[in-house]
Amino acid sequence: MILISTPIVYLLALSTIMINQQLVMSHQSNKVVAMFAMRNIKHHHSSFIPSRLPKMRRVSCLQHRLYSHSSKSSASYLISKENESIISKSQNNTNKYERFRQDIISAINLHNINSCSDNPILYKTNLINVGKRSIEVISPNRRSFNRTWKRMKPMIDIVLTSCIESEDSDTTKQNDSDRRISSLADVGCDHGMLGISLSCISWVTQQQHYINLEEDKENTSHNNDSKSISNGISFFPPTRIFGTDLSSMALENGGLVSLKKINEAMLPLPSFKNDLPIEFHVGDGLKPLQKGEADAIILAGMGVMTMLNILEDDVDRVHTRRIFVQPTNSRPQHLMLLYEKLQHSSEWVLRNETISYLGGRWYINAYFERCSREVASENSFHFPGHFLIHSVIEEDIDAYDSYIKHHLRWLKEDFERPKCVLEDEDKRWLEYIQSAEENTKWKDLVSWYGQ
Repeated sequence: MILISTPIVYLLALSTIMINQQLVMSHQSNKVVAMFAMRNIKHHHSSFIPSRLPKMRRVSCLQHRLYSHSSKSSASYLISKENESIISKSQNNTNKYERFRQDIISAINLHNINSCSDNPILYKTNLINVGKRSIEVISPNRRSFNRTWKRMKPMIDIVLTSCIESEDSDTTKQNDSDRRISSLADVGCDHGMLGISLSCISWVTQQQHYINLEEDKENTSHNNDSKSISNGISFFPPTRIFGTDLSSMALENGGLVSLKKINEAMLPLPSFKNDLPIEFHVGDGLKPLQKGEADAIILAGMGVMTMLNILEDDVDRVHTRRIFVQPTNSRPQHLMLLYEKLQHSSEWVLRNETISYLGGRWYINAYFERCSREVASENSFHFPGHFLIHSVIEEDIDAYDSYIKHHLRWLKEDFERPKCVLEDEDKRWLEYIQSAEENTKWKDLVSWYGQ
């Protein structure tokens, strides 16, 4: 049908281009040019007005368009001969896997703990890149990856930061075995992406540890006075990572499928033997875990009340010493409930916070640590946002300022409604904002509230 309906001039031009291309291209690249040429004819057929252009000019104009397409096709073909992964979707996926493996190798090569202690930010950045690439591998598409990574990066960051302790931290009074996370549980893990990402980071740091041990042996054999470098700043990884979820379907169709993808992506690595330190268990909260199996737990993607139910039942049984939370409802009254429940127990101390904004919602990421009663008594109660107010990161300060202003407007609207009674947690939070010395401009914004 195309041959019958297409003007003779167009067909002559196509024949001319095909003959010219045969002189400089192979039979396979001719097919590429023919494909672009036919598409160009169909696309421009209605836009050309042959009666208004001389015949030779029409041929020349079409020939120019076809040459522009054919030159691009030739360039793509030549590039594909050198690197075939550029021109097909499946090969682009291979590039994704290659980036993942390259970041793993780069992180493992940064194995000298002395250099890491001089630059812990670089050390952490390498590990975060590994986590990022792992989520990219198991995400179904780019949009899903971007959304998932924006939500999970702050949680991965705060977990790693907690494992790279500063010298002036209270935890330096504890011995190394108390500071090290040996097992971590992602509770309510859904498809298990966060746990899998952390397990990849864990595997990489294990390889670093093995390299350091070998170097220690060599240094010891050559120089008895040599200082060991294996006792550095890295208190990650946990040797075991658990993912628990109430839905067996989510773990089967999500967690196990994602784990298979990661295993396949890591198989070309010479030291990988299908040994990612992660297990999935079906059950409610921490109940699937045995006694003493979770030094640290992550509670993300759930509401505060669900978190409180989990913390009330099984934290002591599994011997948890660190809690990382990312509640989906970040209204002040909900955060006040969570913070008061933990800190009023005289065992948990707020250690760090970060904030992120995604999809019209703020996510407050917080890290609590269980300490001795003596250490806990030295720390006063910290309101939500304590570390964000004192943050040295300008983005966190600006985001928290927007968070404060948003919820002050929200509470003001509630307060001005007839017969409206604010929750006790909201009242305590408003009183805290009124007395906050860190940012005096908030006091003006909350002047409508009378105690």
